[in-house]
Amino acid sequence: MLDSLLGSVNFNRLQSLSTGISEHSTLEDIASKISGLPEKTDRQKAALEAVVYLSRPECITWESNQACNLAKVVCEGLLSPTTSPGQETAALVTEAGIACLQLLSLTWSYSLDDATLLKVVAFTDCRDPWTTKKAASVASELLRTQLTATRAVEFVVGPVLQTFIKPLFAKPSSRITASGRPARYQTPPQRGQLPPKTSSWKDHAPWVVSTLRWAVDASKPSLIQEHWPLFIPVLLALAEDDSIHVKPRGLETLALFIEKCPPQILHTTGIGLIFEEITFPALLCLPNLTPEAESTKILVPAYDVLIRLAKSHQKPQSLSRRRLLDKLLREGVFAAYFHSPEYAHLVEILMENTATIVECLGIYSTKHLKSLLSMISSVMEDPFAMVYPCAILAASKTLGAIIATCWPRVKEIDNFEQIIHALSLCWLSVCEVSSSPKRDGDVINAISFELIQTSNMLQTLWAQSHSEPLEELGEVLGREPRLAQLFQRFASKPRTSVS
Repeated sequence: MLDSLLGSVNFNRLQSLSTGISEHSTLEDIASKISGLPEKTDRQKAALEAVVYLSRPECITWESNQACNLAKVVCEGLLSPTTSPGQETAALVTEAGIACLQLLSLTWSYSLDDATLLKVVAFTDCRDPWTTKKAASVASELLRTQLTATRAVEFVVGPVLQTFIKPLFAKPSSRITASGRPARYQTPPQRGQLPPKTSSWKDHAPWVVSTLRWAVDASKPSLIQEHWPLFIPVLLALAEDDSIHVKPRGLETLALFIEKCPPQILHTTGIGLIFEEITFPALLCLPNLTPEAESTKILVPAYDVLIRLAKSHQKPQSLSRRRLLDKLLREGVFAAYFHSPEYAHLVEILMENTATIVECLGIYSTKHLKSLLSMISSVMEDPFAMVYPCAILAASKTLGAIIATCWPRVKEIDNFEQIIHALSLCWLSVCEVSSSPKRDGDVINAISFELIQTSNMLQTLWAQSHSEPLEELGEVLGREPRLAQLFQRFASKPRTSVS
């Protein structure tokens, strides 16, 4: 059981400790050992000893008042979010502390108070340096066990949002009112007047990022519909933050909030437009001004936010939906690609989001066909593109989405020939790479499959609208037999001469 509560480092050390622990103890004894620890002592050892005791219920004298004191001592002495030196050891101590609380909950069905649960929430995201992957998993499970449906609503609204988060983000904003609702009139800042310096939440509560993420994840649409103003100030603050450690996670949480927020709240209150307004600038975080690694971390959740906003307009013919998706293509994808086409990972992200946007726009994406084909052709025809084959794989899938959606114009001869040209050059690049011993076989095979699938769609479309095969393609197949596998229908169909 203990291996499900502790990571390998703690579990291995616990194995060596368990043999030297006395057989019987009380909860008060355990609490005393933890609370009486000197400042520079081995807190990890004391925490693991507590885990061993609590995992042996037959050796524990149980009293509810002692359990309350033990939970408080564990919370205050072992659960300490920190970014200071030695945080790796502190994270291991935290892992053991959360294991203690989980044992109290599972073994004796002990109900933890709100203050303790609020502390536990801070450790639910394994990306934070003050927790571990195992601690985050156990903390999340502990919260699910402790919080019934009714208590979860009260806990999220009260201790989390109103008591903990709201005071940290009480600073007035020109976009929203003090109650968290969109401001009808935005007041521009006065010239020459610097904003007053305030104590940042980053100084004394950096775990608010993971706390908000947990709160949104634990909230049902009905809770968000009733209490959405409590979420808005912190959502805006995190999504607009300049720190690479905060902004991407703030955008991730915003995307999750949009997914859960009822569409009528997004559109009738105006918060959807505010979310759109604060997210679009993130699409301009591009190399060289922003390092590629940081740029990709920001772009992925930023596109997710805007695409989910567009999907919240559930009717495909919705003018607002189409307006947002059109803007996303023009000011997002096209601008980013033609600004930084040499960054392969960035191109992969743009291709993946282009496919999603095209599918959301449906037939309305036809207006962008010329720009779409120009971008896709540029990616697939690049002779060095196979250095990063994942971008080619994403581009191949996007081309398939374009053909399936914009087929009425794809079958026009100019567009048709442009696609065939891109497919042919990409296929030849794949053939050359396939013979390399350093190739990534799985990705190369996936690209080949996508290219053949896309080619089959194209050939079917041509056969339905033309009685004769494409003459130029027949000539190319005669000169380059490696293309025969890609264009099997054209290769097998005899060409007829026109007298």
